Parts: sequence; C-alpha cells; structure tokens
Amino acid sequence: MSAAEALRAAHAFGVRVTVDNESLVVEASAPPPDAVLDALSRYKAAIVALLRPLQGRPTADDWACCVVKWLNQDPAPSPPGRCAWCGRPESPGAVVLPFGTEPGTHTWLHGECWPAWHQERMAGGNAALRTMAT
Repeated sequence: MSAAEALRAAHAFGVRVTVDNESLVVEASAPPPDAVLDALSRYKAAIVALLRPLQGRPTADDWACCVVKWLNQDPAPSPPGRCAWCGRPESPGAVVLPFGTEPGTHTWLHGECWPAWHQERMAGGNAALRTMAT
C-alpha cells in the first residue's frame, strides 16, 4: 500500500483527511475500520507531504464562484421580444423572459431554452478561467 492508496481507502469509507501543521486531521461520521486508521498512521509523513501543497489552493466552490463572477461581469444582453438562444420571437404559447439582475444586461430567453443557454455560458466562463490560469 502507498500513501495515495491509504487516502483512497479512507475516502472510500467516508473519511476526510486534512493536514494541520505536521498532524493529520481525520473526520468521519462513523468510526472507520482499524485497517484504514493503521494505514493513515503508517503513511502519515507521506500523506502530509501529499496534502500540504493542496492547502490554500482554490477549491471547486472557489472556482464556481469565479465562474459566476465572470458571468456577471460579462453579460450577454439581448433585445427583448426574441429568444437569444433559439431566435424565435415571443408568442402567446412561448413567452420570452428576461434573465439577469442588472438593467440593460438582461438576456431574453424562452424558459425551455434557458438550460442549454446557461450550460453554454458556464462553459464559456470555464474556458475564460482556464485561459486566465495559463
């Protein structure tokens, strides 16, 4: 077994392992098997070395927040009355709604078109962040 395998085993049993100085902090909703604790203890130094560089790095939540901020700062306004995704005009059976919070930045979409439009916008935000990170 290696340090990485010990961490994978811990995660498989719902154990969260973090580093506090030179100590491993082990959190779990239920006591993990002794074999998992033994492996974490045996590979403690290597696990600390593996996890320490990750501390202070952005988490998935941090990146999601960055994408949302990018979306807010890079709106995709469109004129009212026509869906920005499918291009069809508003009709009695297909209302076009404004999406966005700031006046002048609304994107007008059919409710059923929003998920695809939003997915594309999120992909654009992710691509912009990847470009900034390189």
